[in-house]
Amino acid sequence: APFGFNINDHTSSFWNRTNRDICIYADTNFRNKMFWRVNNGTLVLGPVGAGRSTSNIGSDTNDKLSSFGPC
Repeated sequence: APFGFNINDHTSSFWNRTNRDICIYADTNFRNKMFWRVNNGTLVLGPVGAGRSTSNIGSDTNDKLSSFGPC
């Protein structure tokens, strides 16, 4: 992992601190794009915008995310 830790199936929240959109994926190597929930509970399939965060990724995605990267 580029940040020195293993995110595979261990993610419950995130914060995109980059200056570009990222997408989240269920599998390694950026496969199987995942839905995520914004803090108001809205389900989203698509990019996590620069600076966006969520304190609870949602039960359908919790501990299932395996990779993230540019969309």
